[in-house]
Amino acid sequence: MAHTMADFLLRERLCADCFDLSAEVDRFLADMRNGLSGKDSSLYMIPTFLSADHGAAEDGCAVVLDAGGTNLRVGSVTFSGGTVQDISFEKTRLPGTDETLTATVFFDRIAERLSPYLDRGDRVGFCFSYAAQCREDKDATIIAFCKEVSVTGAEGLPICASLDAAIRRRGVEKSFRYVQLNDTVAALLGGIAVTDPTQYDGYVGFILGTGMNGCYSELTENITKYTGSAYREKTMIINMESGCYAGFSGGSIDRAVDASSAIPGDHLTEKLMSGAYLGRILAEALDRAADEGLISVRANAGEIPMPDVNAFLAGEASCLSEHFPEADHAAIRELIEGLYARTARLLCVNFSAIALQTKKGFEKPICIVMEGSTYQKSPRLQELLAEELRCAREKFGCSFEIRFAENSTLTGAAYAAITNG
Repeated sequence: MAHTMADFLLRERLCADCFDLSAEVDRFLADMRNGLSGKDSSLYMIPTFLSADHGAAEDGCAVVLDAGGTNLRVGSVTFSGGTVQDISFEKTRLPGTDETLTATVFFDRIAERLSPYLDRGDRVGFCFSYAAQCREDKDATIIAFCKEVSVTGAEGLPICASLDAAIRRRGVEKSFRYVQLNDTVAALLGGIAVTDPTQYDGYVGFILGTGMNGCYSELTENITKYTGSAYREKTMIINMESGCYAGFSGGSIDRAVDASSAIPGDHLTEKLMSGAYLGRILAEALDRAADEGLISVRANAGEIPMPDVNAFLAGEASCLSEHFPEADHAAIRELIEGLYARTARLLCVNFSAIALQTKKGFEKPICIVMEGSTYQKSPRLQELLAEELRCAREKFGCSFEIRFAENSTLTGAAYAAITNG
C-alpha cells in the first residue's frame, strides 16, 4: 500500500519518472526501423506515397473533402503566391452515421454534397480518416469504418475511384485528379501550407485527441520494405500509427483499462495517453487511491470527462471539485499532473526518435503540427510537453517548435492534391 500519492504514481507507472527518456527513445527507434524494413514491429510505418518536399503550392484551387469521426466537410481551398488565400467549406453529418448504407449510396451522398464545388478545380484532395491501405496511385482501399459509421460492402473498395464513379453517376463528365490521405498526413501538409518551410528542418504531423497518431518525412531509400518502382521521390511521408506502439510498459491500472476496452491488447500507447482513455485511467486511479486512503471518497465513475479534468486544474467548477471534498483536491491535482507529465514524456519519446532517425532538428527546429482536442484544450499538458522538449534538446541536441494550423486537414488535403496530384 502506498503511503503518499507520489509513491502511488511510481508504483502504478502513472508519472514521467517511470520512463527513462534515453532508454525509451532507443526502444522506439528500434521499432521504427523494424517497421520501415518490414520486420516484426508494433509501429506499422505505412508508406503513403506522398512527398512533403514540393515547396510552396502553385497558384490554383483544389476541391477538398474531410471524412473523419462522424462529420464530413466538403469545400475548396485556393492558393496564390504560395499561401492559402481562401477556404470555403460546409460541414454536415457523415453519411452512414444515422443509418446503415451500402457503399454505393455512401459515395453517392458524398458526391451530392461535393457537387457545388466541382467547378472550382480539377484536383481533389480526400482526407479519409478510417482504416485504409495506401496505394502507389495515391488512392487507397478501405479496410474498415469505425463503429460510429455503418457502411456495408465497403471493404476493399478504392476510395477515390469509388467517389469518381459516384460523380460520374451524377452526369459529370469533367476529369479529376485525386489524392487520398489521412488526418495525420493532412496535418503535416497543412502545416507546410501555412508556414515558411525555410524556418524549419522538417515537419511532423501529430494528432492527440480522442485517439493519437503521428507521421513524418522519411528518406525513401530507408523504407526498404517498399519494393515498388512507381514512387520516385527522394522522401516519403510515413504514417507511423503511433498509437499501436507496444513498447511502453504501463501499470496495473493501464492493464485494467485495456482489458475493459473493445479490443484488449490493441493500440496500447493510445490507451496510455489519448482522450478516449485518460478519463478512464483517472477514474480507476481515483478509486484505487481512495481504497488506499490517499483520498477520502471513490469516484464511482467509469471515466472523468476531459473538460472537467482541465477545468479542475484551472480552479474552475467541475465534476471533480463538486464530488470530492476540498481536502482531497491537492492529491487529485498531483494525480492529474502525474498523468499529464507521463503523456508529455511519451510524446517527447515519439518526437525525439523521429529527430534521431531523420537527423533533423539539429540546425533548425522541427515543426510539429499538433492537432487534437486532448492537446489543444489542455494548457497544462502543453506546458509539460514544452518542458519535455527542452529536456530533449539538452539530451540529444534536437529542437522542436509546436504549431497549430487552422483547418489543417482541409489545407493539407488541398496541398496534397496540388503538389502530389
